[in-house]
Amino acid sequence: MVAALARLLGLEQDDARIRHLEPEQLKRQIFMATSALVERRLAAGPLVLVVEDLHWADAASIELLGAVADRLADSPLLVLLMYRPTLDRMRWARAGHRTSESR
Repeated sequence: MVAALARLLGLEQDDARIRHLEPEQLKRQIFMATSALVERRLAAGPLVLVVEDLHWADAASIELLGAVADRLADSPLLVLLMYRPTLDRMRWARAGHRTSESR
């Protein structure tokens, strides 16, 4: 998982430990590693995760944020997403997730 997270963060470009993984397997590893990182931080107490400029995010990044939010829905985690009004808010309107619009 460490290798997948390092690749995600741009710390490692070509790690032999993950080179053999299929894209879907790599995606799962990245999702698990990100969730584990957030969970470890949550062990110390509540966490606010701030994501700015979400309107520039690609589909995979939005899916990752959703997966982490879903997995940790019962944790003391606040995910604050900032984006331009053009982003489809309905992507985030799921069970257990609240959205608020400020104008």
